[in-house]
Amino acid sequence: MTPNRPLTHDLFKSALSNFSIEIREIVINDLIDGIFFSKLICEREGEIYEIDSRTSDAL
Repeated sequence: MTPNRPLTHDLFKSALSNFSIEIREIVINDLIDGIFFSKLICEREGEIYEIDSRTSDAL
């Protein structure tokens, strides 16, 4: 089945591609009160960026 409009993950992938951003890794960096905290490690033109993320969204 092909949706008529892009799904959220398709939109995110397209935005990253259009701005030449690559996801290098996902880091699960904390566990507080049973909740995991994560970051997306991204690269653009040699610069590294860390973006806070829900672990389920990052994966």
